[in-house]
Amino acid sequence: APLLVSGIRLWTMDEKLIQALTWAPRTIGLTSMLIFAYAALRHRVLSARFALNRVVVYGAASIGMILSFAIIEWFVHHLIKFSDYENYVFIDAIIVVTIILVFHRLRNTGEKFIEKIFFHEWHVREETFLKFIHDAPYITRTESLLDAFAKALSAYTNGAGYALYRHTRTGAYERTAASMPKAPKQVDANDPLLIKLRASQAVVHCSDTDTSLPGHIAIPNIHHGELDGVVLLDIKPNGETYRPDELKTLAFAANQIGLDFRALRMEWLRQEKDQLCREKDQLCREKDQWLQDKKELLAMIGKKQD
Repeated sequence: APLLVSGIRLWTMDEKLIQALTWAPRTIGLTSMLIFAYAALRHRVLSARFALNRVVVYGAASIGMILSFAIIEWFVHHLIKFSDYENYVFIDAIIVVTIILVFHRLRNTGEKFIEKIFFHEWHVREETFLKFIHDAPYITRTESLLDAFAKALSAYTNGAGYALYRHTRTGAYERTAASMPKAPKQVDANDPLLIKLRASQAVVHCSDTDTSLPGHIAIPNIHHGELDGVVLLDIKPNGETYRPDELKTLAFAANQIGLDFRALRMEWLRQEKDQLCREKDQLCREKDQWLQDKKELLAMIGKKQD
C-alpha cells in the first residue's frame, strides 16, 4: 500500500485520492490488530486474568520500589549532610542497589499477598490442591489414593477431563483412572507423545506431537530419569488455557503423587514378600513334621516286623 501511494503521487496530484490511499493502510493495519486481538481472546490464546495478575504484581512491586527509594532518600538526605554533591550520588546508588536486592527476595511474598487479595479464587484452589498433595503420603491404599487424586485434580482444573496412566511390567502404560471417554486402556511406550515426554521430562502440549491420544496437555511422572506415569488433561470447560503457575503446580503434583503410588506399590510388594515367606516357613514346618511322622511310622513298622 505505501508503494502504491508513492506511485499515485507521481502519477496524479489528486489530493483526495492520495489522502484516501494514505489512510487505507492505516485502517487495514488497525483492523488487522483488532481481529488478531479478538481471535486471541476468543480462542483463549492469552489468559486475560493472568495478564492482569502479572500487571498488578509487577506494578505493585515497581511502585513499592519507587516509593521506598523516595522515602529512604528523603530520610537519608535530611539525616546526613554532605558538602559535596557526589557523596549524595554515591549514597543514592547504595540505596538503589539495596532496594533492588531486598525487593527481589520479597517479591514472592508480595505476589502471594496480592494474589490472596485480588485473585482469591486462584489462591484457594491452589492452597487446597497443595494441601491434598501434602496429605497424600498418609493414604494407605492405592485405590483410595487414586480416587482422592482424581477428585483433587478435577477440582483444581475446574472439572477438566483427565486420564491417568502408569507404567506396567510389559512396558506399556495402563489406564488407572479417566474421565475422558476417548482415553484408551493401554498406550504403547513408543507413542509419539510418550517419546516426547521422556525426551523433555516436562509438560508437553498434545498438539505438538502426532499422537492419537486425547487431551490438551500431558504431564510426566519422572522417577530416576524414567517415565513412570502420565497425566493427560483436557482443556478447561470454560475454554481457558493453563497458566504457567498452574502448569508448575500440576507438574509438581504429578511427580509427588507418582512417588506416593510407587511407595504404596513397594509396601504392597513387601507385604506380599512377607506373606510368601510366612507361607514358605509354614510349608517347611509342615514338611518337617511330615518327615518326622514318617520316620516314627517307619520305626514303628520296623519294631513290629522284628
